[in-house]
Amino acid sequence: MVVAFTGIRDIDPSMQDEVEMAVLDTIDAGATELRFGGALGLDTMALEAAWRMDSLRASAVRHIPRVVYVPFDVDAQPKVARDAIRECASSVVEIGLKRGLRNAYLIRNDRMIEDADLVVGFTDGRTAGGTAYTMAKARSAGIDVVTIQVAATQLRRNPKIEGVQLTAPLYALQEYVSADVAKHWLSEFVRRNKVGRVTGPGIGRVVQMLVDLIQKNPDLSSCDTIVAMPRRVPGKTSDMQTIAKQLADRLDLTVCSLTRIEEPAGGVVKARRVRFPADEHARTMHYVPAQAIGDGARVIVLDNVVTTGATLNGAFAAVRLTNAEPVGLTLLYSTAFGGHPVQI
Repeated sequence: MVVAFTGIRDIDPSMQDEVEMAVLDTIDAGATELRFGGALGLDTMALEAAWRMDSLRASAVRHIPRVVYVPFDVDAQPKVARDAIRECASSVVEIGLKRGLRNAYLIRNDRMIEDADLVVGFTDGRTAGGTAYTMAKARSAGIDVVTIQVAATQLRRNPKIEGVQLTAPLYALQEYVSADVAKHWLSEFVRRNKVGRVTGPGIGRVVQMLVDLIQKNPDLSSCDTIVAMPRRVPGKTSDMQTIAKQLADRLDLTVCSLTRIEEPAGGVVKARRVRFPADEHARTMHYVPAQAIGDGARVIVLDNVVTTGATLNGAFAAVRLTNAEPVGLTLLYSTAFGGHPVQI
């Protein structure tokens, strides 16, 4: 699967964790090539994120090429972008257009999305500019497009982003830490876990941290059962399932089933980054309670990273359909999720 990234140039650096998670999701979805535009802003942020994520691979895991497209040549790019290209790109396509040519960057975008299978676009909703053009061009060509709303530009918060009010308590071990800001082992664990590369000792350490958090919080310690947040693709095992089972063994909890019965409607799910509303998540999830536990059971809903809260609210709603009461528990929460009642 060839994936092309496009996005606004004035994206705020606080969105870096969202960009990293999007890159990880495309890798997890089976990307075979990642493409970038080579400009400032999202282009450079995504390229550098992909380069950092490459360090997660083992010798048994294939390298995913990072291809940068520039309209002229690399020397014509701004210094920050030029330095990133030279350090992080696997290869560069220099289109060689005449400098100063009108629409040169749109021509570059056309080349970048040729024969792509998926375009991931970061936008604050503006309808003009290269990002809007590229996403529209991809759709007209029948290419799947994932739209990720940018929470902030370098000048302002995005008024199109509205916070999701959580419908149950949420507990987290810590904030997500970008690989570029500071390397923290728990953030690194989550990145590796999302691509299926974790070890027993690492899982054991995470489980112990969660046990400690659960035991000191009445909301969590009063729970009877635990479920792992399902993937958006039905039939794919949750990356939190092993941790959920170990927590159940340690705390005498019952592991119940929360499954995705169908893909959410209205968007592309290949890269699992489309923002679906909570009621769509609830419609496509199915919670099966343990027969031995009656009405009023309290359920820990376990996730890896909470970014907006809509998916979690959907899981809460699915659990409540059986008259059970959910409590959220996550390893990390995105800094873009700031302002919500997260308890650490």
